[in-house]
Amino acid sequence: MLSLLGVVALSSILIAAYSVARIEDRLVSEGDFHTADLDLALSMSASVSETAQETLAYIVSGDVAERDDARETITRFDELVAEFERVDAHGIGAEPVASIVDRHRAFAFQVERMFESYESTGSVSATQFADFEEDLDTLTSELALLVGLERAEIARAQ
Repeated sequence: MLSLLGVVALSSILIAAYSVARIEDRLVSEGDFHTADLDLALSMSASVSETAQETLAYIVSGDVAERDDARETITRFDELVAEFERVDAHGIGAEPVASIVDRHRAFAFQVERMFESYESTGSVSATQFADFEEDLDTLTSELALLVGLERAEIARAQ
């Protein structure tokens, strides 16, 4: 038979094991949330890069499919932002995402401005290109900050 001390020790071990398992489950769960956030932040960044590539491909080649692809990536970005806002359970990205959305609108405006110029005159001015490049640089910098925040949260959760 187990002594009282043995029963207490066994109970303590079982409680500790249960507590550790719950803590591990919570950490894995938090890490999973942040992994989804990071994946979406990286996808938003990739979408912006793809928009820029498709935009420039259209301006260089005149292939309307490139223009249409650029517009699709702009729409996809908006869908990724909506998904990010839905899964950002800890609210880490709320403030940066609001700024990123504003920057993306400015970038999308420059994309359309370049398309309109190219379609009406067959060219894009140096000023239009500089505005496009400036908005692209600002947007990609802000996305890099968001990716960094999400990576830091994953490291913290682990």
